[in-house]
Order: sequence, then structure tokens, then C-alpha cells
Amino acid sequence: MAPATSSMTSSLATVLLLCTAASVFFSVADAKATTADGHLLVTKTCADIKRHDWGWLPDDVCESRLRLDKRSAAAKHPRDLTLIAMSLAQHASTTCSIPAITVTTRPLTLRQCVMDYATVASAIPVCSAMVYGYNNKLQAGAQHQLAPVDYFDCARRLRRGTAECWFRVITTPDVKKVVIKEVYEALYRTELVAAMVEEMLGIVIKDHEPPQWV
Repeated sequence: MAPATSSMTSSLATVLLLCTAASVFFSVADAKATTADGHLLVTKTCADIKRHDWGWLPDDVCESRLRLDKRSAAAKHPRDLTLIAMSLAQHASTTCSIPAITVTTRPLTLRQCVMDYATVASAIPVCSAMVYGYNNKLQAGAQHQLAPVDYFDCARRLRRGTAECWFRVITTPDVKKVVIKEVYEALYRTELVAAMVEEMLGIVIKDHEPPQWV
């Protein structure tokens, strides 16, 4: 078992380094692409999210993650930021969250997480299409406008997927010490999606249940 464990740890380390390098690259590139309007919208929207008591979302996550995507500089409405948040969640659920090691050496916990994140990744295009079609000038229930509950349900589905993997990992010590950072990142990004959906709709749900219970 020792050689397999060593191989798994080595593969994990390689993938984590690649993910970290990608994050640094995007941060440096996007720092040059800000505009006044987009910058102010990100700042204001993230400040509102902090006031709405998203206890599972660290204060620095909203601004720092949205600014990873240079499109945030051109955002004109929270809907635009919601689409960006979904794109970031898609990236976390398909590239950096689950280490690229062979199925034969992957512990059961990680195999289950692969399925959790596959569910998230497959749902995001549907949720993104819903958000893309949102028109803040139309009333809920109007023709071609979905009801708020539809948007909330989609965001809840994403949160549930990353939360299930998170719970599996924190209860598996050997896996936790290797991938907990990436698992938390995926969790934070789907939490950010849910928070951004509230800002887009202008409807705040006061009781934000912990993600494992949504």
C-alpha cells in the first residue's frame, strides 16, 4: 500500500501546483483590465453580500474571486457577476478540485467527490443559461421570465454538490490533509454563486443554511 500512497501524494502535489500557478497567472493578467464602473459594481455587490450574513463565505472571497475574471471589469449588473461566479465554479469543479490520479489509486472518498463535482459541472450550463436570460426590467412570472424560486433551486443544486464532497473529505483525515484547500475553494465558489443570485434578483433569504443541509 505504501507505494500507491506515495504515488497518489505525488500526483496530488503536481496538480495542486498547477492549479496554484494558474490562479497566479490569472490574477496578474486581470489586474491590468479594470474599469471604474466594473470595479465599483464588484465592490458594492460584495459589500452587500457581506451584510447579508453569508457565514460560510469568507469576507475576502467575493472580490478576490470575481476579479480573477477580467470580464468583471465590464460588468454592468449583478447578473453579469452571477455569470462570472458560475464560470469560476465551473472551473473549480472540473479542473482544480479533484486531483488527476488514476481511479485504481483514488480512495473511495475522492471517487465519490468526482461524482459530486460531475453533477455540479453538468448543472452549471443550465443554471448559466437561466441567468443569461434574466431580465431585471421584467417582473417575476412575466412572459419569458422565470420565477425567483427557479434561480434559487439551481444555485442550491450547485451548493449541495460541493457540500457533499466537502463533508466526505472533512470526515476522511487522510484525504482531508491533501485536498481540503481545493475542496473548500469549490465550496466557496458555489456559495458565491448562491449569494450572487440573491443580489441579481434583489431578494435576500435571511436564513442561509449551512451548505451540507441545503
